[in-house]
Amino acid sequence: MVVLIFQVDEIYMFKHKDSFSPGNDLLQEIKRGNEKAFEILFDRYWEALYLSARSVLNNGEAAEDIVQDIFTALWNRRDTLEIQNINAYLHGAVKKQVAKNIKRMMASREHIRIMQQAEGTNETEERILSSDLSRKIDQGIAQLPGKCRQVFLLSRNDQLTNQQIAQQLNLSVRTVETHILVALKKLKKYLRDKERVMIS
Repeated sequence: MVVLIFQVDEIYMFKHKDSFSPGNDLLQEIKRGNEKAFEILFDRYWEALYLSARSVLNNGEAAEDIVQDIFTALWNRRDTLEIQNINAYLHGAVKKQVAKNIKRMMASREHIRIMQQAEGTNETEERILSSDLSRKIDQGIAQLPGKCRQVFLLSRNDQLTNQQIAQQLNLSVRTVETHILVALKKLKKYLRDKERVMIS
């Protein structure tokens, strides 16, 4: 999690906090590198942005990370950003990052599902092999990276356990599992791409 730390002169803030307007004046000061102006912006919008992200994600830590990352990016890119409406910009940035976070969570769930299949019954592979797609599977396997292909073939064709493959290739069991998961993922993508080509 990114944490923003600024050395703020509390006396200055007390005297000048109202001297910056919500719009261009504040943004112009931030562009000049005024950390006190940025701190005002941060205090003004942080809670609303955090609550907006948390209401969708239902995850306080993820929401906090998103808001911190947005403010960090704003500060780091202050010289090049062209912002007409800071409120719309910040809330729009939150929506985009929340959407990306949701996509990552969905991808993570997919990885877990693939891992369960690889460690269990390999239902995806069995379903594919039971069809007439064996030729396409072989083509997909041929395109796998060398070590990944070797591990996958030892598991698929030779029916070796992950432990046996690890001993034979002098790899860790975890590395073998990773190679198998990568192979399954690439094969699924390869077959989906093939199906799209056939449909089109």
